[in-house]
Amino acid sequence: MRGLEQYQSVNVGSASNEELLLQLYEKAIGSMLEAEALLEEGRLSDAVPKLRISREIFAALLGALDKEASPELFANLSRLYIWGIRELSRAGTDGDPKRLAPLISSFEELYEGWTIVFRKGGM
Repeated sequence: MRGLEQYQSVNVGSASNEELLLQLYEKAIGSMLEAEALLEEGRLSDAVPKLRISREIFAALLGALDKEASPELFANLSRLYIWGIRELSRAGTDGDPKRLAPLISSFEELYEGWTIVFRKGGM
């Protein structure tokens, strides 16, 4: 396990902001997909930690937003992250996997958009 932790710390330390953002989205989406599958199996207690990971990622992304750099983007992403946090909390409370499908779809779409922007060097 120590080798994995060392690799991850080097990987994060050498990643650009764009790469870090994409990695966070990948982790959040992956955790939501895992939670959705677990909830569909009725395994709420196993899904809760996966939901928490995604909530924590969205909270960190929300906290990292720079209102001064782009007020419109700040407002839109803030609403999106807050919606995500709220829906993940509700999914964990009521055990409803259907709450996750719109989240997963929205964040997959946003991930694809960021990938295109970063590939073109737009940010």
